[in-house]
Amino acid sequence: MTHGSNLETTTLLPPERVRSYDLGAWLYDRVVGSRLYHHVAWGMSPEEHRLFCDRALASAGEGPMLDAGCGSLLFTARCYRAGVQQLTLLDASSGMLGRARRRFESPSARFIQADLRALPFEDASFQKVFHFGVLHCIDESERVLHELSRVARPGARLFLSCLTLSDRTLSNAFLRRLHRAGHVSQPRQTRAVQAEVEQARFALLHTKQLGAFLFVEAERR
Repeated sequence: MTHGSNLETTTLLPPERVRSYDLGAWLYDRVVGSRLYHHVAWGMSPEEHRLFCDRALASAGEGPMLDAGCGSLLFTARCYRAGVQQLTLLDASSGMLGRARRRFESPSARFIQADLRALPFEDASFQKVFHFGVLHCIDESERVLHELSRVARPGARLFLSCLTLSDRTLSNAFLRRLHRAGHVSQPRQTRAVQAEVEQARFALLHTKQLGAFLFVEAERR
């Protein structure tokens, strides 16, 4: 691992999909941040992402926090500005991290560019683990969830959100189209994602489906 200011990098080669985020981080923010896009494509409000982040920060348990797949902090920077301690922000995309740093700068936060499939942390390093809107982009989701479990302390909280197949025909069709275009992994049913979380030694505490987005709160067993 190398160090430069508060941005750290690893030498792991990123998945091919990461390169598209490096090149199009600005376009991602423009599209995904749109209220119209969220309502039409996914049947929910983008404000729900911010509310989920607020819930995650307010949950029980003090200690170091990891945002694994933090992206550009499009929906979470405002939450983190409220004052968080011991926050690690990790993403595989340098483009996304660059935008994240422009949105949020804090001496108590560190930015790390690394592969979610091989997190550069010791076992049981974090008391809270956040994984917002990322799992549906990852082909090796089981491996990533087991990495999140490995770095979580016993009793640590996991807050996860991702796109799943739902009762919205339009959302399902759009999600499958994104998969054919190579932007997301194979779409899965909600129960399949929940089962993967449980198989990674997390106990489900609360789940909620809003349109095509699944929101999960779980605890490391």
